[in-house]
Amino acid sequence: MPYRVIMMDGSFDSDDGVCRTPRCCRGKVPISVVLGLVFFLFCHDALAQSDGGAHPRPSWPWFFSQLIPSPQLVVQRDQAAFGARWQLTPILFSQGIHRSQNPWRTFVVEPIVRHSGSLEWFVSPEYLALGDDMPRHFGVRTGLRSYWPLIERGDYLSLSFGTSALRFQQITSVAYETGVHVLFGLVGFMTSCSPTPRAQRCIMTLQVRVF
Repeated sequence: MPYRVIMMDGSFDSDDGVCRTPRCCRGKVPISVVLGLVFFLFCHDALAQSDGGAHPRPSWPWFFSQLIPSPQLVVQRDQAAFGARWQLTPILFSQGIHRSQNPWRTFVVEPIVRHSGSLEWFVSPEYLALGDDMPRHFGVRTGLRSYWPLIERGDYLSLSFGTSALRFQQITSVAYETGVHVLFGLVGFMTSCSPTPRAQRCIMTLQVRVF
């Protein structure tokens, strides 16, 4: 009797042993996007009601610093390619700073606020040199990431764990990541892997960030 087992990434395994992603599921919004939007809506009111100190605002130096890419190495099946990533943080909540300070940040985030312990919703445009069509080398990733301090409140060493959804070459794939960050969060090494059958890949990122 035919059977189908639904997987967490949206695909299913049928009785013929072939793993597929059904057409009816390809247009659905990934769960990390939904969680990110819920997180943003919840934080919007908290930002307006917070009585802590003012947090930094975007400036021209900050804007130009965001244009610095973080290099990547992507491995997909038997192919390895170069990549690059940029990141924006629409919203972040820090549980590591003093309670007299405003724990919420939008876009501009001081290193100690992020790496002393925080949860962020991030959006990352990405370039992955997979395939021959140049316009298809660009994609966008969004997800949630948490930071955990290890040494000197995260200034010397911190860890991060996250989950995200990458829209690349008309395929949405789920990824899970972990990272190690040093030098006040300026430099980090991150690894993300996607189990999605049609987009199984691992990406190693040398993250370079100012704020």
